[in-house]
Amino acid sequence: MHKSPSQISRSLRAFRKAHRLGLLRGVRILPGPNPCAGVVEQFGSEYPGNTVPRLPLPRCRRNRCECSYVAIGSEKFRRLATTKPTPENLRRLLEALEEVSLERRLKDIT
Repeated sequence: MHKSPSQISRSLRAFRKAHRLGLLRGVRILPGPNPCAGVVEQFGSEYPGNTVPRLPLPRCRRNRCECSYVAIGSEKFRRLATTKPTPENLRRLLEALEEVSLERRLKDIT
């Protein structure tokens, strides 16, 4: 499925937020059904959440890039996925989300 530039930007922002929260270890690029040479060369490479390349890759010569991002969860993410939703866990999650939101607001102001 072809993604618009705004959809790609939204995905990158979500990956970066998850990386800042320690939930994401990295990202891989999954080649589409008819991949270009650029994505085949980097296949299997893992990118930290703060250095994810934009799709299509600069060397891509396809009219429509069908590659996609695949998130690689951290140990913290795995623990979170198996943790029961207690009031304490929910409080910590809300605090972490609020912290990210405050950081974003500060960036917008400055």
